[in-house]
Amino acid sequence: MKLYLLKFDDNWADEMDLDGHMVLTEEQHEKFQERVKRAAPFTFYVGTNEEIEYDETDELEGAYEIEEITEEDRKVLQKLSLTSTGFAAQFFDNVCRYGDENYDRESDW
Repeated sequence: MKLYLLKFDDNWADEMDLDGHMVLTEEQHEKFQERVKRAAPFTFYVGTNEEIEYDETDELEGAYEIEEITEEDRKVLQKLSLTSTGFAAQFFDNVCRYGDENYDRESDW
């Protein structure tokens, strides 16, 4: 089974750096890669009044990198309780929700 590391890195209004990483299974990686193509535009809420607007797929793709990792890498991250940090899981969930072809944007507010 292949494993991947999703690394999220963006900035809110030149005032706050947002980052994090998350270990993905092969299935999660495939789901993310499929849905990221359809996710934009969407708003990523990072606080009470803080948000990042991803209007284009290119903007969205500029906020993350994915690299393949080994099982040994995953074990090290797991041992250190670092399989998911920062905003990466929230970013992953948002992309997968907004990129779902059955997602109804009109009813979500």
